[in-house]
Amino acid sequence: SEQNAIGYYISQTSGERTIVLILGILLFVWLYLKRKLLKKLNQESSLYSYLNLQYLNSHPILSLIVLLLCLMPFFDAYAPTSYISIVYLLLLMATTVIFFRRNDRIFIVNWLALVALFVADVLIYLLIEPTFVERLLLLAVHAGIIVFTYRFYRSLNKQIPYYIFIKTAIFVGIALAGLGILLNLFGRFSLSGMVGVAGIFAVTQAVILTVFIEVIIEIVLLQLQSSRLSKGIDKPFDSSVVIDKIKIPLIIVSVILWTIMLTSNLNIYHNLSNRLVEMLTSTRTIGSISFQLLSVILFFVIIWFAHVLQRLLSFFFGETGAET
Repeated sequence: SEQNAIGYYISQTSGERTIVLILGILLFVWLYLKRKLLKKLNQESSLYSYLNLQYLNSHPILSLIVLLLCLMPFFDAYAPTSYISIVYLLLLMATTVIFFRRNDRIFIVNWLALVALFVADVLIYLLIEPTFVERLLLLAVHAGIIVFTYRFYRSLNKQIPYYIFIKTAIFVGIALAGLGILLNLFGRFSLSGMVGVAGIFAVTQAVILTVFIEVIIEIVLLQLQSSRLSKGIDKPFDSSVVIDKIKIPLIIVSVILWTIMLTSNLNIYHNLSNRLVEMLTSTRTIGSISFQLLSVILFFVIIWFAHVLQRLLSFFFGETGAET
């Protein structure tokens, strides 16, 4: 039944696959064109340390794969759970390889435990019948999610970027895993599995989305450096000027991706998205003025992005806000 669901879904969403394929081709063509610059930055790392390229320098191909797979919730919000799990497992594998470059052994051990619990939870939920033994096994997995998620939280440095985002996702994940245990005890095996899967998704996706944000920032910085070098400008620049301008939009996009995946796994995305669209597109009247909330939001978003792009355009042509 899961194979049939996946086959039907793929046959009905070929347009979305085409968009992702085109985007992937563009990204890898861009990476191919920048291969010499990346090699130069690696060989002369001390001269270009101000760029702080952690992912594109060490795993350029995997970094772009992670970026593409992180965008999939925009296209797969209505996909079967089995399809989402397969795509997400590929994302976990790519991210895990990248994380092995870190020197934080505790982080890696806890992360591997979370990945293993994700695989176990999905397999139990999708493939095992709800007998007594399997219910005990699911209880053990959900208890493990709570324990290792808490250990992962305790190992985090509060000074790391995106700490609040990860902390929020961890609390949501622990709450959902706890709810999964209660549902299992009351005999709601399928609902327990669904909630548990949503919990482990919430935690691991939040961590992965921090990589997503950093990879996009590094792409912008690399393109900026390429533009400067093409104009003969090889002086260091303050990369924080660029990062500060694009980080907030990327965090907002990441929160949206995380929310889409969470609500989709809880099987409430369809209802929530319909209500949200209805709320945003309903016509409201104040006096003689009629408007939609969506139009108002788009107006401010366009102004905001125009301001950001105005500052960034000069960067791409070799300028920067603060030379050092």
